[in-house]
Amino acid sequence: MESKLGDPFDHDPLTQICEDGVYYGCVQIVVRVMDVNDNYPIASVNTPYGTSTGSGNTDTSASVPENSDVGSYVAHISVIDADTGPSGQVNSHLFCS
Repeated sequence: MESKLGDPFDHDPLTQICEDGVYYGCVQIVVRVMDVNDNYPIASVNTPYGTSTGSGNTDTSASVPENSDVGSYVAHISVIDADTGPSGQVNSHLFCS
């Protein structure tokens, strides 16, 4: 059995009624919300040419001049999330395009 909330949860106890056509049963469900994932991660990219910041699904990028020396500083990237617990943990990936 699966139950889904259609509206924002208001922390009142839920009652689930189950029936098979002849018999029925009720159970009260208490949900304890430990964390709400309500904050987007915020990424900041600091380069020698400036800083860009993005949140949510916003792309944040850094460009490197074509004539840069090997080993040149490109960027410092930081990502933070104001949520606590597992919802506040972030993973970042670098890729070339």
